[in-house]
Amino acid sequence: MSRTKKAVLLGGAVVVVAAALLVAFAARRPMHGKWYLHWRAEGDIEMLADVLEQYRTEHGRYPTTAEGLEPMVAHQFLRKIPLDPWHNRYHYLCPGQHNPSGFDLWSGGADGLEGGSDLNKDVTNWPGA
Repeated sequence: MSRTKKAVLLGGAVVVVAAALLVAFAARRPMHGKWYLHWRAEGDIEMLADVLEQYRTEHGRYPTTAEGLEPMVAHQFLRKIPLDPWHNRYHYLCPGQHNPSGFDLWSGGADGLEGGSDLNKDVTNWPGA
């Protein structure tokens, strides 16, 4: 086989592989694009947990369930209480059922309901949710 034919075949193979990778990436992108919302909720919950720890250090306790997260704004730990990435309020329970010596903080995921799987899975501050 001549060098020219080998170059054409190799070039064609590269184009086919590149096209296959592009199709695979494009097919995964819509699902992958929505997972960032879960990652954002995880980041929000970590930030809120840190702010709640700062509040406890300064005030000697966490806010009660009835008070919710509002004392974080009233005492200027936060400018406003963030909504989860699906525009729902984060849930707060103190003392927590999963963290009895602390608090439970969670988002209901994409469907806003407790439980679920995949994109509907809850995002929590306790392991194994």
